[in-house]
Amino acid sequence: MISVTERSIDAGFTGLMPDLPALDVWVTDGCRSCARTLTVIYGCAALQKLVEVHVRKFGAAEVSPPKAVIGGPAVVFQGTVIALGTPEC
Repeated sequence: MISVTERSIDAGFTGLMPDLPALDVWVTDGCRSCARTLTVIYGCAALQKLVEVHVRKFGAAEVSPPKAVIGGPAVVFQGTVIALGTPEC
């Protein structure tokens, strides 16, 4: 059975959709480039329909970044680094 997440599909309608794949955004506190990256990621409406954005902080105990991530900001999709620095939508 597929687990589901409530998500807004269209304005005024909330339905059930399958869980979306994770897009991990690795950041550090006080990093202006990291803040800019989060602004771009959250501002990209098309992206919000395709992935679940997870903000990960370097040094947090819950998860370690992939070895290819050498600093922030970094954007990782399904274990693959797809951007180092601020991406475009």
